[in-house]
Amino acid sequence: MTGLNEVFRRAQALGEALSDTREYLDMREAEEAANADPAVSGMFSRLNASRLALTSLMESPDSDSGAVRLVAGRVEELQNTLAALPLVTRRQETREAFAGLVRQVNQTLSFIVSGDTTGGGAASCAGRAGGCAGCAGCGAARD
Repeated sequence: MTGLNEVFRRAQALGEALSDTREYLDMREAEEAANADPAVSGMFSRLNASRLALTSLMESPDSDSGAVRLVAGRVEELQNTLAALPLVTRRQETREAFAGLVRQVNQTLSFIVSGDTTGGGAASCAGRAGGCAGCAGCGAARD
């Protein structure tokens, strides 16, 4: 029987292995590049301030619906502008790639522990954008 200390030691090793993957390294590089760009960081600051203002307006019992629409429009405009920036797009793409890797690892762990294949494989990747294309998980795309 494996003790908890051994389980946590192996979990730490898994975390270290994940942090050495191309997906993780690409994500960190993209985040650093986006954070280092003054235009991007300034827009994120304005977006966060606008979100806080919107939340405050919406929580106020005597809020002006016109002001709410104005600030909500500003939030949407900033989100759209940010989403169109190459540095932000790259950051989002690399985050999604790393999250996909983590999902595959979790599905593998789930299968090893329970033998349950319903939490992974074709049922899981077929439901995501792009289907099974590019998924190294279950092999359904190769079948």
